[in-house]
Amino acid sequence: TMQRTSILTIVYLALLKSCIGFHMTHKIGSNRRNFIDKVPLAVKFSLAVNLLVTVPKEASAKVYFEIDRYGDKELKKGNVSKIRQAWRNRMLDDSSIVPAVLMLAVNDALGYNALTTTGGPDGSITFEMKREENLGLEKAIDASISVYKSLKSTTETSLSDVIAFGGAAAIESSGGPRIIVQLGRYDEKNGPNPAEPIPGYSFLNPTGEGLKKAFKRAGLGAKEAALLLSSVGIIKEITDDAIENKKEEEEDDLQDNSWEKSLPNSFGEKSAIYGAKIGKADFNTNYIKRALQSDKKSEQLLSNFDKALLQDPEIKSYLVKYQGKERAYASDLSDAYTKLTLLGEVYENRIQSKD
Repeated sequence: TMQRTSILTIVYLALLKSCIGFHMTHKIGSNRRNFIDKVPLAVKFSLAVNLLVTVPKEASAKVYFEIDRYGDKELKKGNVSKIRQAWRNRMLDDSSIVPAVLMLAVNDALGYNALTTTGGPDGSITFEMKREENLGLEKAIDASISVYKSLKSTTETSLSDVIAFGGAAAIESSGGPRIIVQLGRYDEKNGPNPAEPIPGYSFLNPTGEGLKKAFKRAGLGAKEAALLLSSVGIIKEITDDAIENKKEEEEDDLQDNSWEKSLPNSFGEKSAIYGAKIGKADFNTNYIKRALQSDKKSEQLLSNFDKALLQDPEIKSYLVKYQGKERAYASDLSDAYTKLTLLGEVYENRIQSKD
């Protein structure tokens, strides 16, 4: 590529010299059309060569966004609402998938390599489910494909968009902050991303070093790692509690509580009263506080995932910073997730290019 650019540059300079000679020997009038007509072929060719040299033909990354894919503003809003609601319904039906759906979205995005500008949140994770970092996320990918298929017939969407929205829905349905997710991704259909697995990066047997390296390769830092990974821990606690409470409610349903169901309710369904959240939706930094306290007492009180979060001093420093600071944590988590889903972004208009 470098040799080709150098040759084209030499050709351009030679032709530019002929252009200067032409300018010196011809008087150009004020009529621009006459000037253009008089410009020799060599000059016009030199301009074309200049454009060829200065405008790259290949994109610098693999995650392509179609800015007009979803139509006008109202159609985009409608599609966003449909995707969000589809995920919300799925998660309310089976809250056990919620943490894994967030992990899936994180792993799909962390396929991005900031040095080579390849990979990213493009749905290529469907080819990568046997990799160590994706073990245990089978239900999450199945749920993503199911949501995608349910929307495909009525909504213009892609699997990579569904996965990105899934992670946001996992946070939001657990009581976390509202998150902006960009629409319009094109799915990677040829195979897995070229990023090599990082030892120690997984959710089953992680290490602090491995977690940090995965985020660093993608161009992110310890701050984003602390925010996004701790949110997985927060959501897991919420969903585990919701599942346990549901079991207790099912046992209580064996008793005759039909009189409660007959009471009139001006708010409609019970889920509408509470905003259709997972369990108590008590999304806060108490998980971080408990992990830090347990680390002081005994490592045996921590899970492998908790231990890994606290192994890296830089990640741990951010966890210390955010404990008890709910607003700052929620705001920065929202920004971190949006940043994650935009790794390797390239905008283009494929609809227009086909005309």
